[in-house]
Amino acid sequence: MNRIKKRSFKILCVVLVLIFNLFPLTLTTFAVEYEGTCGENLTWFFDDETGTLTISGNGPMIDFYDGNKPWNQLRYDIVNVVIESGVTTVGKNAFSNLYELINVTIAGTVEAIEDYAFYYCENMQNVTLSEGLKHIGNSAFEGIMELSVVTIPDSVLTIGDYAFYDCECLRELKISKNVKSIGEYAFAFSSYLQTIFIDESNEFYCTVDNVLFNEDKTTLIQYPIDNKKTSYVIPETVTTISDYAFFKSNYLTDVTVPGSVKYIGESVFDSNEYPLIIHYTGTPGLWEELITNVNENNDTLLDTTPHYCINQGAQAATCQNEGYSDGWYCEECDKYIIEPQRNGEIDRDNHNFNENGNCVCGATEDIDVDNNLGFPELMKLLDIILNFIQIIFNLLF
Repeated sequence: MNRIKKRSFKILCVVLVLIFNLFPLTLTTFAVEYEGTCGENLTWFFDDETGTLTISGNGPMIDFYDGNKPWNQLRYDIVNVVIESGVTTVGKNAFSNLYELINVTIAGTVEAIEDYAFYYCENMQNVTLSEGLKHIGNSAFEGIMELSVVTIPDSVLTIGDYAFYDCECLRELKISKNVKSIGEYAFAFSSYLQTIFIDESNEFYCTVDNVLFNEDKTTLIQYPIDNKKTSYVIPETVTTISDYAFFKSNYLTDVTVPGSVKYIGESVFDSNEYPLIIHYTGTPGLWEELITNVNENNDTLLDTTPHYCINQGAQAATCQNEGYSDGWYCEECDKYIIEPQRNGEIDRDNHNFNENGNCVCGATEDIDVDNNLGFPELMKLLDIILNFIQIIFNLLF
């Protein structure tokens, strides 16, 4: 039996030798490539010692599908990406789903980062966006969990839909003066976002208390989800609240919606940790009209009966009482939702005269109240003048 096994083994070895001789297989057939081309005039090289993928040359990078990137077999090995000067675009899907990517440096010659370029590179922590960049594409940095600070260069003009969507740890966002277009959901689902800064000279967008608006504050675009405030009053200039604007704002317990709002987008107040009280400064009729126009994906809003607020009205200042501006009061909560602003300046045209024509401040009905002098004060002033004249007369004569 052993002889038969040995003989069979020898025959197998001879057959294998013949196969390898007839159909030679080189090791390079299975080898991982470490360099190649990624554009007409672009090359790439991967340094396996440092985990760095470098793109070099001049001109645009070609676009890719997620699975056809030439460095796809290295997606668990690439830690750093360096895009050198001369490269003008980062192609679609170029570095998407590089799971171990941490650092990215992009040269100033790059004018566009195309759609999905760094899509769900979950562990990326640092990205340098240089002056010269003009366009950030749809979902270009979507789903990056470790990215904490993003500074948009002054050269950037457009930011696409979902550009920084679901960037879990993004806490600080700085948008430059020349950005003129921000796409839908660009910063939504960023659970730790606290600070949104817009350059004051930007003509298209602004921030008030870290809340992102269009320039004339008619559209509220994004509330910073990790803002620690428990209440927020939407400005009365707002007519539109964008999709997901307050989604997962877990510290908020009450929001005041002004009667000026005509449209509320998708899931605006949904998925908040605490039950949300909505105070409304419009009428019940306006609220019903608003609800009929809201997106159907607004579970919190559609299931909520708002607390209607009463406008207390402004009161002019008098010589006896301070004035104050409009204030909104919620009877259900028994408190002011928008506190009246006190005015300490006295309105001299509003005095409380008694039956004798005198006011407590000294003004009388027959005296110009602008100088705030009553009859007693005027008589004292006249005595001083007469005494002064008498002294001059005695010295001269």
